[in-house]
Amino acid sequence: MRALTQIDEILALVASIRPNANRFVTNLFASREQMQQWADRGALSVWETERGLLVLRRDRDLQRLYHVAADAAELAPLLEVLSATGPPTEVVVDLIGISGQNEAVASAYRAHGFSDYAKLLRMRRLPPRATHRQRGNSPPGFASPDDLETVSTFLGRVLDRFRDQIPDADELREAISRRGVLVERSDGAIGGLLLFEDTGLTSLLRYWYVDPDRCNRGVGGRLMKAYLGLCPEQSRNLVWVVRDNVDAIAKYRHYGFQEDSLTDQILLRRSTLG
Repeated sequence: MRALTQIDEILALVASIRPNANRFVTNLFASREQMQQWADRGALSVWETERGLLVLRRDRDLQRLYHVAADAAELAPLLEVLSATGPPTEVVVDLIGISGQNEAVASAYRAHGFSDYAKLLRMRRLPPRATHRQRGNSPPGFASPDDLETVSTFLGRVLDRFRDQIPDADELREAISRRGVLVERSDGAIGGLLLFEDTGLTSLLRYWYVDPDRCNRGVGGRLMKAYLGLCPEQSRNLVWVVRDNVDAIAKYRHYGFQEDSLTDQILLRRSTLG
C-alpha cells in the first residue's frame, strides 16, 4: 500500500480497469470532491494490480476499505495482500446494492478474515401531499459553530463507529456552516439532533437521534417535522436504517418513508493487534 494525494490517479486506474472487466464490481461511490478531501487530509492509501485496486481510508482508529475490480474473482489476490501487509487496525467495508447482488463479493471478503457486522436498508420518501407543520412548542433550530464540540460529543455517544461513519470535526463544521444540523435544546443541553445533506432535490437524512433521557417527550417528532418543513415539495428524502431495527423503521414509515431495493451489507475485519 502507498499513500495517495491526488485522486486523479484513482480515476485513471478505474478507467483502465472498467473496459476490460467481465463483471465490474466496486463500492467506491464517493464523489470526486469527497475523495479529494480525504486525500488532502492524508487519509488515503492504495494498492493496485492490472485488474483491480484497493483504497483504504483512515477513519479515526479504523480503516474503511473500497475496492474496484474486473470481477469478484479478481478481489482474491488484492485481499490476500491486504491480509498479509494491511493495517493491524479494524477494517470496515460497505457493500451497497440490490439485496443479494453482492453475495459473491461478500464471500470473497469472508474468505479473507471479514465477518458480517450489520445490514442496512434504504428508505425513501417521495413528494408528500401535505407539509408537516409544527404545533405548540417552539421548533428546533440550527446548530451554531459554538455547538461543534457538543454535537460531536452527542454523536459519539449515540453512533456505532463501525456502522455509522461518525463525522469528524471538519465534516461537522461544514455541516453546521451549511445549516445541515438541527438541534432541540433542553436546559442548555442537546436533547435531540437531526443531521442531513442536500444534493439538488435529494436530501439524505444521515442521523436522527434523541437523548435517551428525553425520549417520549416529542423531541424526535419536532425535529423530523422541522426537517421536512425545510424540504422543497418536489424533493426526495433518503435514509439508511438498520434492517432489524423495527422501531426505527416504523417511525420512518409514519413520516411517509418506504423501503426501496437497496441494502448496505457491512463487513468487519477485527484488529490483529494483541
